[in-house]
Amino acid sequence: MDGKDVTRNKSHVEDLQRAKSFYGKALLMLDSDRETTANRIYLSFENVSCSFLKWKDSQVSKKHAQIWEKMSKAYLQGLLSFDPKPFLERSYKLHLYVDYGKKEFKGEDIHFDKEELQQLLEALRKLLEEVGRIIK
Repeated sequence: MDGKDVTRNKSHVEDLQRAKSFYGKALLMLDSDRETTANRIYLSFENVSCSFLKWKDSQVSKKHAQIWEKMSKAYLQGLLSFDPKPFLERSYKLHLYVDYGKKEFKGEDIHFDKEELQQLLEALRKLLEEVGRIIK
């Protein structure tokens, strides 16, 4: 294994650990601070996706939509059991709403409630577990 591979491996493991940490914080904040929960969900989805893509390809785009597309492609290739793209997009929309007050994304109104956050948390839990098993 060359130096690049060692760096990549360490980086993808760190991203996965960060994703798990954000997930845990999102769970803790669900009943007390939905905005913080939404941001932690978004950060966790981004980090677990980057972890998987670094493990798979060693490179990750800085563009959100390209990350979403690559994760969707991994599903279509049979590497993931579900398509995480819709959940990545939803979490990004909430991030825009919470951090920037953006009330619309691609013509769609943004709003969220506890049920929406719980659905995202369930998809996130599943993705974290699956990526964790794959890249171990």
